[in-house]
This record gives sequence, C-alpha cells and structure tokens, in this order.
Amino acid sequence: MKGEFEKADMTRFSNVLDLNGSFIFYSAQVECEQKGGGLRKPSSMPVEDDISTFRNYLLDEIEKQMNQYEMWDKHNFVKVRNLVLSRLIMFNARRGGEPARLTVNEWREATLLWKNT
Repeated sequence: MKGEFEKADMTRFSNVLDLNGSFIFYSAQVECEQKGGGLRKPSSMPVEDDISTFRNYLLDEIEKQMNQYEMWDKHNFVKVRNLVLSRLIMFNARRGGEPARLTVNEWREATLLWKNT
C-alpha cells in the first residue's frame, strides 16, 4: 500500500508542476535568457584597464601569500585556491567547474601557460 501512496503523491506533484511550472520558473527563465543574450556583444565586454587591474591584483596577492613563511591555516589555503581558480577561469577561458576536473597533466600545462602570461 505504501508504494501506491507514493505513486499517487508523485502523480499529484507532476500534475501540479505541469500546470504551474511556467508560473513558478518564469522569472528564472527570463533571467537566464537575459544573461545569455548579451554576453557576446562588444558593448558588454569588460574594459581593458579593469582586466589588467584584476590581473595585477591576482598576481600580487598570490605572490604575497606564497612568500609568507608561516604555517598555512585553512583560511590561507582557501584564499590562494580562490585566487588561482579566478586566474584560471578568467584568463584561460575556463568555466567555473572545469578547473576542479583538470588532470595533473592539464594542470601542469595550465601553470606553464600562466607563468608565461
């Protein structure tokens, strides 16, 4: 009997979602369409000075963290990790989840490219 109730609940949920899905997810759909539509327009591109300022900030902070002669705690590690991932994502045209899936060889190649830029 328990399986029948679960099937009935699932059927009700599916019916409600079919009827109200567009109402519930409309704002999220509109937001996704607006974000995706303007990314490639030249007017939406970031200013070159902002990019170079961001690059310099990342390099300075990474160097500052790497030159510290103290034991790292989790806060320092997270900061350096976020800086390195920001650099990978911004300047190697990676998406947010990609650096976490890099193999060791790909990571070495990326760091070689990073040192040369």
